[in-house]
Amino acid sequence: MKIAEVDLLKESTYQTPCGTIHYWSNNLSLDTTTLVFLPGLTADHRLFDKQVEYFEGKYNIIVWDAPACILLAVQV
Repeated sequence: MKIAEVDLLKESTYQTPCGTIHYWSNNLSLDTTTLVFLPGLTADHRLFDKQVEYFEGKYNIIVWDAPACILLAVQV
């Protein structure tokens, strides 16, 4: 199951001078541990689909795509 297919996480954006950061998160709770998944330069949030599926409902989850990751994908 992919993040986008099952809507486990909600996509949001954050504007920076270097570009837009796209990130996905579940309903964050202050009483729950938060896991942050940071894919490497040549990957995006989809790298962690299986981990998100496993940890959903047990932890807060944040997965992000760095601004350069999106640019590389478009240029290829």
